[in-house]
Formats: sequence, structure tokens, C-alpha cells
Amino acid sequence: MKLLFITSSRLGDAVLSTGLLHHAVQRFNPSEIWVACGSIAAPLFQALPGVKRVIALEKQPYGRHWLTLWQQGVGQGFGVVIDLRNSIVSYLLFARHTFRLGRSDKTRHKAEQLAAVMAVQPVPYNKIWLNQAVQAQAAAWLPPGDAVLALCPTANWFPKMWPAERFVAAARQLPFQRIAVFGAAHEREQAASLLESLSQTHAVIDLIGKTDPLQAAACMERVAFCLANDSGLMHIAAAMGTPTLGIFGPSFDREYSPWGKHTAFIRAAPFLGLEQTADPKALMLAVEVKAVVEAARKLMAAAAG
Repeated sequence: MKLLFITSSRLGDAVLSTGLLHHAVQRFNPSEIWVACGSIAAPLFQALPGVKRVIALEKQPYGRHWLTLWQQGVGQGFGVVIDLRNSIVSYLLFARHTFRLGRSDKTRHKAEQLAAVMAVQPVPYNKIWLNQAVQAQAAAWLPPGDAVLALCPTANWFPKMWPAERFVAAARQLPFQRIAVFGAAHEREQAASLLESLSQTHAVIDLIGKTDPLQAAACMERVAFCLANDSGLMHIAAAMGTPTLGIFGPSFDREYSPWGKHTAFIRAAPFLGLEQTADPKALMLAVEVKAVVEAARKLMAAAAG
């Protein structure tokens, strides 16, 4: 019984699909697993027990990336195909069990939409599998000591970023002396002022551009709390069971809030869609430091209890 799992090219959506993948592995106990996803999400699945191939799909004109995937999969005899892209591939590969995600339903959380593909109840939490190598690397970056606060102050779109100076102000009011800052290499400029300011008062662990998604997951497993913009890193922290507070502005929290046992989000005003939003940046600017600190303390207390 081989399993083909086709998931998102976006990091956050790929993380949110791991709960369904975990369920499928437990349900079907496949002899080998193939995962097809975007290149940025590919490291997430490298330590999955039983994984045979992780295929990083690079978008090609006229959908030729799907032809490439079909060429690799045809003749493999997959018993289970789970297609969260509703691609042509799952229609062309014969399988004993085929599951597809239909149209997006923005009235429900993405994790709930994905669980419905296989009628899974209750909706599972997400899961990222680690190996000894990434755990050892995370331990080198984040050795034992005082509890660590993780900050994810960047995002893939500027209006989704809470101002860096507010991250600094909030972090200084939370009970942490060590702070790890996460982000992609090309986002270093966005976080530069935050790194400089916090280094004056805290022990700062600069992980900007140093981690792939799997290494970031191993690091998130070692931190005590995560404060993040709506981003793939926010979803990684939540998947690792880290108490995670997401800060939301021009994005839909009802679909993309952090999904996990100890998670919460904060926003100052509802988001009704870009077509009804005159100034997307204003939604993040309306989120006050005091409200974030209070929400963070409340979540920490709930997680501790």
C-alpha cells in the first residue's frame, strides 16, 4: 500500500495539511509515502517515517509540473492518493482510495476543510516529524537555560507585519530573558531594527535566514512561547505544540488562525476582504501593544494550567 500525498506550495497551508497526513498514515499504514508540495515546504516532510520521496513541485507554464508529477507516479501502484490541490494527477492515477479537496470554504478553518476531505473527526492537530540531526542543530542554537521567547516579526506581505517597535515593546513586557528571532534570509532588513533594539536588553538568538522549515520546527519545540504575524512560521510553532499567539490584520483569522492546543490570535478590527479595505496596513497598526501583552499573558497562564 503506497500513499501519494499532494499538498500546498505555500508553507502555512502545507503545515495545516500535516494533521490529515498523520491521520492517513495511521489509518492506512502505507509501505511507502510520496509527498508532492512546493519547494519551500519540502523540508517539512523529510523526517516523516516511511517517506520514500518528497517531490518539490516548481510551477511550469501550462501546468506542465502536473505532467512531471504524473510521469513520476504512473506505474507506482499507489493504493491511496490524497490530492489537496484537486489536480489532474489524481484523476489520471488509479488508486484503491482517492481523496480530493474541493472548493475552498472560507467560513471554516483550513484545518477543518482539510479534515473533511477524509471525514476525520475530531479535526486533528498538525504534526511535523523531526529527526536527530535537526534536533541536535536546534539544541546547538538554543541550548538549555532560561526559557526562550520566539518572535516571528516578518511576513510575506508588508501590510501583514505588526510594526517592529511594537514587537520590541511587547517582548520587553513578557517574562523572558532569551529571545529567538525567526525569518527568511531575504527578510533580514525587515527585522534589523528589532534585532538591534532587543540586543540592548536581552540575550538575542538571531535565526534569521539560518533555518529551513524543519529546523525551525525543531527550534520551536524548544521555545516556551511564540509571538508571530500570520505566517508559515506561526503555523510551524503551533504544530509543535508551542503556545502561539498570532497577530492578524488583512488576512482571515477564521480560516488561518494558529491551529493547536495552546493557540490564540488577536486583531483590532475585522477583515472583510481587500476589496472592502481602504488601507490594509491600518488593520495591523490598530493592534495595540497592551492588548497583545494581555493576550500573551492569558495564553501563557492557560497553557501552564
